[in-house]
Amino acid sequence: MDEGWTVVYSDIFEPKIQLLKAMLESHDVDCIVLNKKDSAYQSFGEISILVKSSQVILAKHLLSEHE
Repeated sequence: MDEGWTVVYSDIFEPKIQLLKAMLESHDVDCIVLNKKDSAYQSFGEISILVKSSQVILAKHLLSEHE
């Protein structure tokens, strides 16, 4: 059975999202990026990083250390 995915971080700046995703992956955290930006108006919407529910605590800890 597949685990659920949980949003651990959101931002509008895609390069920052990609950097954080790479950092999480380097610590063996499974993550995906969900882009909810409007295709016509790029200033609307956010990009989110989602991780498996079992890795939420680790991911949030790593993200807080990175900030």
